[in-house]
Amino acid sequence: MEAAPTGIDELASALARLILDTAREIRPQIEDAAQAVPLTPSEVLLVRHVAHAPGITPGELSGRAHMQRSNVSTTLRSLESKGLIERRSGGGDARCVELHPTPATLRNMAAFGAARATVVRESVEASEEELRTAVELLERLQQGLERRRREHHAPGSEGVATAALATGTATATAPTGTGTGKR
Repeated sequence: MEAAPTGIDELASALARLILDTAREIRPQIEDAAQAVPLTPSEVLLVRHVAHAPGITPGELSGRAHMQRSNVSTTLRSLESKGLIERRSGGGDARCVELHPTPATLRNMAAFGAARATVVRESVEASEEELRTAVELLERLQQGLERRRREHHAPGSEGVATAALATGTATATAPTGTGTGKR
């Protein structure tokens, strides 16, 4: 039998719920404000990696993004069709493909960055110190989640959370063929 939630457990649960709810609310507002090429969450993830590591290979990208190669390939084709990445031969070997951002990628990222700042500034009155504290806490949370994933999941596994997971009424399931993702 599980122990009753403590004050810190209730706060941690409330924080997770607020992060999920805020993400659902803020995303469409940022997209509207950015007036840039709309991207899916997977596209955002991959284009950020490519922009920060020009010349990355699709295999390296798959590992860094913790996505299956087939999903990375599909997402890269979409980004390429939107003019946001270029594939180039690498190291003189035509079989080796490197991924590079395009000028449109950098413009798109700048538009989304400005939109994120505008939406947050217009949505909450907060001092620079309060925002810095919030950012530091969320960065620590993200790092902890990444560390937790590495410790609890096999490389390349992608657990799929159901909508009920956010409310605490279900558990994560692994996609077909990947097992449970636990070691």
